[in-house]
Amino acid sequence: GTGDVADHEPAVQGAKISPPPHRLEEEVRQLKEQLKESEADRCRMREQLAEAQIELLTSRPPQEEERESGESPLLVKKIARPGGGLRAENRLRERLAESDAELTKLRQELARCQEQLSDSQKALVKCMRDLDASKAR
Repeated sequence: GTGDVADHEPAVQGAKISPPPHRLEEEVRQLKEQLKESEADRCRMREQLAEAQIELLTSRPPQEEERESGESPLLVKKIARPGGGLRAENRLRERLAESDAELTKLRQELARCQEQLSDSQKALVKCMRDLDASKAR
């Protein structure tokens, strides 16, 4: 049959000129670096994600927050005024919404990092194969 011709093996040796081993080794080294960086990025993203989630869970009730930020007398005045508590609650809601948005952004970022990571891994594997092939010659 005609379908059994292996297309990755050129009929003429040297028809497909692969880069010299040292070039490939350099590329492999760079890819490994990239992989390490991607991994580090992913860890950082994970940490940020965890922090954001914790902050989301531990968002304190507004009164405590107002008491602790004593450096801002304006907030205390607001609280003393009728309807101040409501305003504080709204602010907290806004902050929660922001945290939520931040969380979503981090998740997307994390997904992108993971994609890049697997791309790098694929490239690395391919490089290693090329390297082996060029050494085998």
